[in-house]
Amino acid sequence: MKRFFATLAVVLAILSPATAHAQQTSTGWLPHHDYQYFFDEGFYGTLAPIHVEAGLVYGHVHFNAVFGPMPYGFSGWATHHGMTDAAFAQRNQQYLSQGYTLVHHQRLNTDGHLANQGIWYR
Repeated sequence: MKRFFATLAVVLAILSPATAHAQQTSTGWLPHHDYQYFFDEGFYGTLAPIHVEAGLVYGHVHFNAVFGPMPYGFSGWATHHGMTDAAFAQRNQQYLSQGYTLVHHQRLNTDGHLANQGIWYR
């Protein structure tokens, strides 16, 4: 039931008239599984992630992504969240070797929680 309401909130945000004018939407702060579900189901439509972040919500790590139009000159994107420093470094090298550019990186390190988030465009 919780996932249903999270999905409904995201779909309503995407379909809202204000979003159409701003051409930008957000997942809002979601726990890992709901956040990943948003990406897996493709709720972002033709928009690309332009900002991803992690933060603590009542002591638990939650994630937020902002989507907007793909910047001119790029045709694809990749994003990952919740990575350790080593996993982020490995993923970054993988994407750079495939012609991607790291356009956003955020690192959460608080209260024993470590999470790296990144967006790569190609």
